[in-house]
Order: sequence, then C-alpha cells, then structure tokens
Amino acid sequence: MIGWAQLRGAARPTPLARGVAEIASTLSRRRWKLGDVGRRAEWPAVDEITAALGCARNRMSQHEYAQLTDVMCTPLRAYVLTTAQDEERYALLGSWEGPNVAWADVAMRPLAPAGQRLELQIRALATDAPGLADQLNALFSDIDPKHAPRTDPSRRTLDRALWIGGSVGEATDEHWEHAVAALLASRGLDAEIFSRPGDCTLDAALRRVERFRGAMTMVWVPHAGDGDRRNRLIAVSKGTPVLLSEPDFEVALTEAALVLDERDQDRAQEFQGVGSPAPAPQKALSGGPHYFKKTGTGGGGHGDRMQLMSGPCIHNAFRRAKRPDQAKRGIARAAGTEPVKLEHCDSCTGGGFWRAWF
Repeated sequence: MIGWAQLRGAARPTPLARGVAEIASTLSRRRWKLGDVGRRAEWPAVDEITAALGCARNRMSQHEYAQLTDVMCTPLRAYVLTTAQDEERYALLGSWEGPNVAWADVAMRPLAPAGQRLELQIRALATDAPGLADQLNALFSDIDPKHAPRTDPSRRTLDRALWIGGSVGEATDEHWEHAVAALLASRGLDAEIFSRPGDCTLDAALRRVERFRGAMTMVWVPHAGDGDRRNRLIAVSKGTPVLLSEPDFEVALTEAALVLDERDQDRAQEFQGVGSPAPAPQKALSGGPHYFKKTGTGGGGHGDRMQLMSGPCIHNAFRRAKRPDQAKRGIARAAGTEPVKLEHCDSCTGGGFWRAWF
C-alpha cells in the first residue's frame, strides 16, 4: 500500500478529460492487477462503461471528470475494498501536479439491472501531510484483508517497521494486524508484526528482533511479554525503539500515529518548499532572523546539534524559549557567533525549529 509521500512524489501532469466512447472502448474487458495479491479485476462491457461514464460526467465538474477518466486508464495503485454481498468494489489512486490527490471509488454489481452495474465516484484527498496520511489510513483500513498487498513497489528495503506485541484477544479486533499495516503503510512503511512474543523461547524472540533491519521498531509494551522478556527485546532492538504504553489497541494506534507523524515532519516541509537545509555559513552570521533545526543532542558543553535552514517550518509559531541553554550553545557553534535573541516553534515536534538573531 502506497504512503502519502510516495503518492505525492508520483504526481503526473494535470489530465485532460477523455471522450466517453474512447475510454469505454479502451477499457472494455480490460484487466488490471491489484497490488501484489495475484488478483485481477476486469472492466465490464462497453455499454455498462458508457452508461456509468455518462452519469458521472453529468454530475461531476470538468476537473473531477478529467481525474476520473485518467485514473481509470492509468491508476497509480489499485486495491480491493471490502464489500457487501454480490458487489465488487475497488479503489484506484491518482496524483497530479498542483498538488491534487484523489481516488476513484469503483463499484461493480453483476446482478443489478442494466445501467446500474457500474458506479463511479471520484473522492478528493487532502494534500497536507497529516491530513493525507490520515485519509489514506482510513482508505487502507477498508481494503479487504484477504486481498491486502504485502508491500508496495515504491518502498526501499529499509522502509519497514517492526511491531512487537499483541494478539487478537489483546486487541479485541480480528483484523488488528491489518489495522497496524494500514497505519504504517499510510506513513510509507511496510509492517512486520511479531505477535505474541511470549509464546516462543526467549532466544528465538531475541534472534527475531536482532535480525530486523528496517527503519524503526515499535513495542506495544502492555502486550509484549513479561517485564524481563520485554526489557530484553527492547535492549536488542535496532536504534531507539518506540514504546507504546497504552493497553487499549485503538489508543495505542493513535499513540503510534503521533510518533509516525513526527517522523514525517521533515518530508512534509520538503513538499511544501520550506525549511530546507541552507549552506553552512562561510563567516559568522549577523542580523536575522535565521532558522535552525535541531538534529540531535550534543555532548559536554557543545550544546545540541543544529542545522542552518533556508526558512521557517510549516507552523511558524515561534515564541521566546524559557530554557534554551543547550540550543543556544548549538546555534552559536553552527552560526559562528552567539545569538542575542532566540525563539522556538511551539508547534514543531521532533527536534523542532529555532529562530535566532545575531
């Protein structure tokens, strides 16, 4: 399942609407592959496509209709959605310059009267990072678990997250692993789930966690084994694992989403064209404002590690910092001189953004 960053990054030129007869004859009985689950869907006959397109054109704007016809012919991704009996439903995703992101909701009803067997809707998606990720999460949660893609072709090898802990009984949700996969996929990560880590030997559990080489490890602490085993698994995890403390599954998912959105903050700023790294200054900075992003904690008396940025963050909610000692030392080191005024963005997560004058 594609993530919001990959979806935005695959934007195509703004499409032109195609004629009903052209697209109906092109798509009639055409098959398209759905994810990597080995299943294919097939468009119905010309008359059914013609009727559905005519109905869609009458109720949609020209812009919406152009997106619909484009994504019908060349969807970026196609997924099988859950349906009622005697109905097939698919999601076809598209992304265009602007940015414009939308998905076509395609419903096929083989037993319906002629002219009602194919229904087409175009549903716009948000373009801001948190909104798009949340909407993709909701869409992916509606994918039929039996036909959910295991990975996405745009992923790199390391674009994976290991989730440790949980079971059907502990999550009280038959499809809880699908919900975890949907959350991670919407943020650009494939899911590897280590459920019931207390059921195997300790050595086997440790080996599984040690072998993982993805982007992050998330530990659902209340359901990751007894205290000793859980601590041992955390100790061998790659990097600094994310510890989810909420015993309720839905609350733990929300907790995980907040962490993932912090991780995606840098990519959100990049897409919006702000906050990109600036060249290191050749001489001490003066005047201002100048912007810095914390990239890590420092040691000794050097202060935090700071990166000079070309502009503010996407929030631009700066306030005077109460105890900026470590940030001040780090900014002085990056700027070649000590700031005379320093502010921090109240809305930034992760390392955060700083605004300084010299």
